[in-house]
Amino acid sequence: MKYTSIQLFKKYFENPQEKVKLFLVVLPSSYERENVYDYILKKLAHLDLNIERFTNEAKIDRIINNFQSISFFGGEPLAIIDDLSSYKKEDILKLNSFIKSNNVYLLIGSEKKDLSIYATIEKQGLVFDLSQEKIWEKEKRYADYILDKCSRAKKNISSVVIQSLIEAIGLDLSMIDQETDKLITYVGDKTTIELDDIRQICITNISQNMWHIAEELVWKNTSICTLHIDSNFFYSLLSSVRYQLQMGLKIAVLIEENKINQLSKYFPKIYPRALEKKKETAAIYKSTYFKNALKELFDIDLLSKTANFDYNFLFDLLQTKLKFLKSYDTVRSS
Repeated sequence: MKYTSIQLFKKYFENPQEKVKLFLVVLPSSYERENVYDYILKKLAHLDLNIERFTNEAKIDRIINNFQSISFFGGEPLAIIDDLSSYKKEDILKLNSFIKSNNVYLLIGSEKKDLSIYATIEKQGLVFDLSQEKIWEKEKRYADYILDKCSRAKKNISSVVIQSLIEAIGLDLSMIDQETDKLITYVGDKTTIELDDIRQICITNISQNMWHIAEELVWKNTSICTLHIDSNFFYSLLSSVRYQLQMGLKIAVLIEENKINQLSKYFPKIYPRALEKKKETAAIYKSTYFKNALKELFDIDLLSKTANFDYNFLFDLLQTKLKFLKSYDTVRSS
């Protein structure tokens, strides 16, 4: 069986119709996978299980041997694999073959769904898969999560305040957990969490700001004021800019190949309105801009690792080069 909704997934555990031993949790976020592991283990707490967790460095043979050896602690073995998508294809095939012929407890996490073991667990066990979740679906799920967390703490919170909290923090459940706990503690005896409480104590969303900066650099012709940039921020920003440029190149190539009608297929998680704006911009800049910008980004990344330049200077250099390419490539192709 497979669930792509958190509500239906939890509903199964309220009244399970059949005994399931195999679980596959497909979520890009390791923090969210941890939360789901905890939930599943709580639902299995009534069983006599000997739980052992395996990191990504563990060999598949060792995991299989765990089921075939007798434990001093008793109980039926349950193995947890943190992220199976990091394993080699042949290792996954070996594990797949093992679970097809052995009735064992196995809880597997994965960042991606393209695993040979996916179909086996969907048939023999339970798959919880949010890998194809749209942004607006995630926002709704996080909003429900915040509401439930506040309700359990006997705090009222409106949909407007929840939306403001998500905008301030971004779509990161670990940060949402942390900041919601801070809010609940901060309001003390107050029964309602208000907008001003968020303004008082919630952090500015660094990851969201970074994403916004990357979009501004790649898609617009605005100037961004100098920031205080350390190495962590700089390299994370380069990664975000690279993602935006690669996306832009893909969109521009599809336009140039007269495949505009396939854009939503390639970018199902982007809001239709936002995708339309990116399509219009990519049509103006052409693929040449994105290709040249990726080359400049590579050069600046290399420069940051081979020369002792200030990160603020490198950021300004990147900003200048992208603005020049926008004007040069646009004029040249017009």
